[in-house]
Amino acid sequence: NTYLTVDSQSKFVFTSVDDAPGGIFAFTIGSTGALSEVAGSPFSIPGQTVANSQPAGIAASASYVYAALSGSNQVAGFSINSSTGALTSVPGSPFAAGSTPTTLAIANNFVYALNSGDSTISAYSANSSTGTLTPISGSPFPIAGTSMAIDPSLQYLYVISANGFAGYTINSTTGGLTAISGTSIGST
Repeated sequence: NTYLTVDSQSKFVFTSVDDAPGGIFAFTIGSTGALSEVAGSPFSIPGQTVANSQPAGIAASASYVYAALSGSNQVAGFSINSSTGALTSVPGSPFAAGSTPTTLAIANNFVYALNSGDSTISAYSANSSTGTLTPISGSPFPIAGTSMAIDPSLQYLYVISANGFAGYTINSTTGGLTAISGTSIGST
């Protein structure tokens, strides 16, 4: 287990299982902060195109959790049962990504996958009813990086690479990314 995330309502913790064939562990967060494993956990990732896609980066909203499948160049999506924390694969999952997605980030109904193998960021619109991911216009964006984060206001995406650091404005309507003048440190 290498990567973990907490849903946006702080009810559940999810972590990737990197032992073959890979999957997602789910835990409820008790009133004292203690964790209890969700029944049925770990949850398998259906539709993988390789025997062990090794889930990498993982990100969650209130209703969905997504995992980067670096070995198969995909992103898996699951709906979260708001009462139990159990996971169900969303329709169409897993979804195509760029080469070697390693980090995920969520801003509102947009999901971003940093693809370390081809120096891009795949951007998706997430259907709020189903969790299904659809690539947005302009995706993948030619942005190299090793890690990324979204600010708490969900307006900016920041990317760090071996060569520097840069910021991008997230278009709240389209999910598109635009470089922010004056945020580039080093060469990204």
